[in-house]
Amino acid sequence: MVAPYRALFQLKRLHYISFNIPRGRERRIRSALAEIGCEEGWRPRLLPMGLERFEFCFELPDPRVDAVLKLAHAEGLIFVTRVEQRFTDSELRSFPLLDLSVDRKEIDPYGPTRGTTYDLSTGCPQCGTGATQTSPFLAPPRSLPKTGLLCASSSETFVATPLADALRAEDVSGIELRQVLSSTDRTPLPWFQIVSSFEMPKMAPSTKGIIRSSTLPPCPRCQRDGHYHTPEERLQIVYDSASLTVGELPDVVHTWECFGRSGIHAENFRYSRFAPPLILVNRKVFEIFRAMRVKHARFTPVRFV
Repeated sequence: MVAPYRALFQLKRLHYISFNIPRGRERRIRSALAEIGCEEGWRPRLLPMGLERFEFCFELPDPRVDAVLKLAHAEGLIFVTRVEQRFTDSELRSFPLLDLSVDRKEIDPYGPTRGTTYDLSTGCPQCGTGATQTSPFLAPPRSLPKTGLLCASSSETFVATPLADALRAEDVSGIELRQVLSSTDRTPLPWFQIVSSFEMPKMAPSTKGIIRSSTLPPCPRCQRDGHYHTPEERLQIVYDSASLTVGELPDVVHTWECFGRSGIHAENFRYSRFAPPLILVNRKVFEIFRAMRVKHARFTPVRFV
């Protein structure tokens, strides 16, 4: 059994800041962010017209908040800022499921970039969303962190060997822990991809904090990709309890909704992209993460009504 974790149930606040960076200023602003000490927190996201988006999440009080806002003002950037309360561990334990996200700089490759293979017959014929990964995830060894127990790419979530061993020891259901291989020589790396096998039904209409974009619309055929988080509103996932029995769910599941845009590049498959679902976990998995003192894990409650 996992040893009990004694959390300090203190009320905490999170401050979110996000902004787009115009062309030609990427290097200067990235350098300024590094000087502030935000390299670990910023996550570049490509947007239309070649823009990059940066998103920050600070636990208050944090002197870097003022430094980032000062930088945004000095550069004339339009930014969005939001402050919200972080749930305590005792509050998180009261929810049947939690959205697991990684508050850490993403590793470099998408799945297909380095040669990871997929069965396209299982996904949308037009965009590829839902295609089944048929090989281990391939990544350059240098792209993976040398410390910590949790990290993510733009599409996948990974746990280091000690955390993978703990999940296996507790017989966590609903996942395959697939070892990551080096993209250069196919040797095993000390990281394991979380591959969820159970797909949830569509979220209830009362879900908040998720938007659809007219600029980056979903696939017209499957309508499954094209979901996006919005910094203007806190994520509040809601499910209709009549559509499933919560107690019968595996320990790890994934959402039907996929985030970002998918696209199959016929001429060079390595340029293909598959929008990923969210990973949801129950209290059992949450307790393992707390017992292992996993950094960079962020949990958001999922409600059933």
